[in-house]
Amino acid sequence: MRINLGLLLATMLFHSLSYAQLQQELSSELVRHTLVLRNFYAGQKLRFDKDGALISGGTPGQLPSEGRVYVEALQLKPGQLVIRGERPIPIFDPASGQTTLLGLHQKIEVAILLPSDKPTSDAARELLDKVFLTPGETNALACSTDEEKAFREWALQAGFVSAKPGSEKSSNGPRQLCFPGGSRGYLAGNGVIPPEALKTFDPAYPPGVARSHEDTSVVLALIVDSVGKPTSLVVVAGAATVFDLNAISAVRAWKFRPGSRQGRAVPTAIHVEVNFRSR
Repeated sequence: MRINLGLLLATMLFHSLSYAQLQQELSSELVRHTLVLRNFYAGQKLRFDKDGALISGGTPGQLPSEGRVYVEALQLKPGQLVIRGERPIPIFDPASGQTTLLGLHQKIEVAILLPSDKPTSDAARELLDKVFLTPGETNALACSTDEEKAFREWALQAGFVSAKPGSEKSSNGPRQLCFPGGSRGYLAGNGVIPPEALKTFDPAYPPGVARSHEDTSVVLALIVDSVGKPTSLVVVAGAATVFDLNAISAVRAWKFRPGSRQGRAVPTAIHVEVNFRSR
């Protein structure tokens, strides 16, 4: 009995150390990095089974930005891998071409069940590749150098002129813009009919912020998807963070008639100016 108990304790200690070591390895690889969920799932509490299939908590999205997860913490325990983080929003500086991420305090938890008939290390890594895009797949979505340049030029215009979807035209027919994170949407014009805003909401003035004598505005680039939902929001001309957050919150609730091409609804890139009235 003593021998069996000793073996049991030794086995438990070994597995405990193994979990701790694997958690440390995975954390060093994933924490403070952005992952993209397969099927671009939206939702805040997603649960996946031992085969990497969604059990609950998510709905498929159309564009990569909808599935982005900025990883803040990772926990590995018997039978389960849990990833916690935020849904990030890019802030794009047209002057420098640099992108930073704005935390929205919109938390997300991804729980993945692990099979008991495989080594934990193998199972965890295999399921991560089933739940999230691999680095190679994520890189394949990235904007090319020319696409980055085109978005930057468009964002420069968006940041300094009032947003009027449909004003962008070219002589080469319809073209698409690649947003930071790899989402793509058509530019209105040249056969692409722009989206139409059906329902908009004014942003809430941030509580505790003194009202200035001048109005404050935030310009957002976004893609209206084929069902009329605002997605892939990017701040291209921001104010203080609290204004940016409230502008994003307001625009996310807007409703659109989607843009179309040849009679078919298509994701369409637009920019909108969100104004905070001083009075």
